[in-house]
Amino acid sequence: MSTLNFTDDELQDAADAARLASEQADKDADRQSSPRIRAMFDGSARRFAELARKFERARFVARS
Repeated sequence: MSTLNFTDDELQDAADAARLASEQADKDADRQSSPRIRAMFDGSARRFAELARKFERARFVARS
């Protein structure tokens, strides 16, 4: 499997997009009355937040 090479700006954009998606999923979860649907949005929010952290770590490593 080949590695992906992203520029610093691309990693920052990806981290920002994932962070925004996480915040939106969190807001959507708060609006749900069904516990099952709320849990689905909460899970998405957590996954997007973790993805943002991964992009931010990759950005930090790329700078080193």
